[in-house]
Parts: sequence; C-alpha cells; structure tokens
Amino acid sequence: MASSPSFPDRQPPLTTPLSTPSDSARDSSISLQQVTLLYGAMPAALVAGLGCALALIAVNWHVVPHDRLLIWLAYHLILSAGRYGLARSFKANKPGPANIYRWDQAFLLGTTLAGLGWGASALWLFPESSPAHQLFLTFVLAGIAAGSASTLAARFDAFLSFSLPMLMPLILRLFTLNHEQALPMAICTMLFSMLMVYTAHRTSHTVQETLRLKYHNTQLVDQLAGQLQEGEQMELLLTVKTEHHRFIMEYAQDIIYRTDRSGRFTFINPAVIRLLGYHETEVLGHRALDFVHPEYRRLAERFYLRQFLRKTASTYYEFPLITHSQQTLWVGQNV
Repeated sequence: MASSPSFPDRQPPLTTPLSTPSDSARDSSISLQQVTLLYGAMPAALVAGLGCALALIAVNWHVVPHDRLLIWLAYHLILSAGRYGLARSFKANKPGPANIYRWDQAFLLGTTLAGLGWGASALWLFPESSPAHQLFLTFVLAGIAAGSASTLAARFDAFLSFSLPMLMPLILRLFTLNHEQALPMAICTMLFSMLMVYTAHRTSHTVQETLRLKYHNTQLVDQLAGQLQEGEQMELLLTVKTEHHRFIMEYAQDIIYRTDRSGRFTFINPAVIRLLGYHETEVLGHRALDFVHPEYRRLAERFYLRQFLRKTASTYYEFPLITHSQQTLWVGQNV
C-alpha cells in the first residue's frame, strides 16, 4: 500500500476532493462486469465442450455401451442448447446491477450441471477394460478443466462449480482401479487439479483487480467530465495536479495512454518507457498499432474496429507488443 506525501500546513488544499463512490455501488458494478465476461465467453466454451464430447464418444464407441454414450450426449446437447439460449437472452436484455443476481445464479447452475455431466463420464462411461481409453478420458477432462480456468476466470466460484464435480469423480475412480497405471494417473490428475485451482484463483484475482481499477478510472473520468460541463475548468486543472492523480500516472505499473482520432499517441505514462524501452520521442506521434506484433496487428485492428462499429462501451483484449529490444510482451488492455 502506498501513501501520498504530506504537505506543509501552510499550504491549504487547492481543490475540493472528489467524492468516493459507495462500496455497494462499486461491488454491484464489478459483479455486473464479471457476469458479463462469463456470458460473453460462454458460446465459445459450449462449442469446444461439444467438440470434446463428440471426440470422447467416437473414441469410446467400441468399448462403452452405445445407449449410455447416446444418453450422455443427449444430456450435453440439451444442456448446451439451454445455456446458449441463456447467453443470447442475457445479451438481448442487457441487465443492470439491480437484477444481475438471477443471471449470476442461472450461470452458476449451468456450470454445475455441465460439471456434473462431465463428471458422470468417469462413472457411467468409464472404459473398465481398456487402460488406454481410461487415459484418453483423463486427458479430455483435464483439458476441459484447463480451458475452464480461462473461460471462467472472471469468477473463481464459477470455476469451482464446474471443475470440482467434473474432476472429483474421475480422481476417486482412478484410485479404485487395480492396474499398475491407475495410481500414477490418479496422483497426476489430483496434482493437476490442484494446479488448475491455484491458477484459476490467481487469474480471477487479477481480473477482479483490473475491474476495480477500471471502475475507479471510470468514476474519475465521469467526475472530471462533470466539472468540465459545469464550467469548472480551473478546478479541473488543479485537481489533476494533486498528488493522488500524479501518483497514478507516474507510478502506475500499467500502461496508460491517450491517442487522437487517427490512433496516434498524444500522451503516455512512464510505464510505457519502463516496459517497452522506447524513448518518449519514439512513441508520441506514432500509431498505437505500429507497436503491436506484426502477426497480430491486423487481428487487433479488426477487433477494435468491430467493437467501434458495434458501439461497445468498454472492452478487454489481449495482444503482444514489440519492445525496443525486439522482445514480445503480451498485454491485456481495457478500453
């Protein structure tokens, strides 16, 4: 935690401090953004999950009774259709902080049912007679868990509601087998699960801190804009020069910048120099896309153009930058 230096008593404060939003309003806004991220990632996760389900059925077709495989597939198809419809409904309704709770609970119910469905494969579809097929099933479930650590990163409880009912039956089943590969598979799966839980927790914490900073910055911009509209330009200039805002700009670990309408840098904070290694004169006046890795430049440009045409209020995107020493630095950007 950092504290601002104190000023001598003979220097009175130049401006009135900006008001601080209530914790409840902040928490409601962050919760809304977390749930929005979860629903946004759901369609891609559903497609990947159905692909894994079809692959699992194809591999186990000759070692597991067909009726079990088809019933299990029907469960996932019906559940995926319902969850996809829920995601479309969420996008169409655009709920606010006041009614986000029921959408949150509906999402958690969906992830729990999906996790139970995948966990059932370790009990109902388990290939008793084939260690090779058992290993394939273990790899499939572990891969799905690893993917969910990313798609469900916005909420740690969402990851747990999906991964625990999926992996626990598999681990317990492996521990009960009596062939020589079973125990190593069980131990490796358990260790992998613990790693995924740790990774998901760290990622979720990072996302939450990012959303808190985003909320703080949004409130700050809104209040400064309100001062401009009220004709308080002088008070705005003095406010920006206070120690609090100067600390954010000068000592922030994140890159903060501003561009003009053509996408050329008009302002950068010192973090740009520290992380990328360029001199200020090498950045100001240049296009932001010039510093994106050439292989990802067109993808990034298309993404932001699409978000602009859709009039998306805010967005998060990850892409690599090229530093002055020609190294690749991956960044996640809130706009």
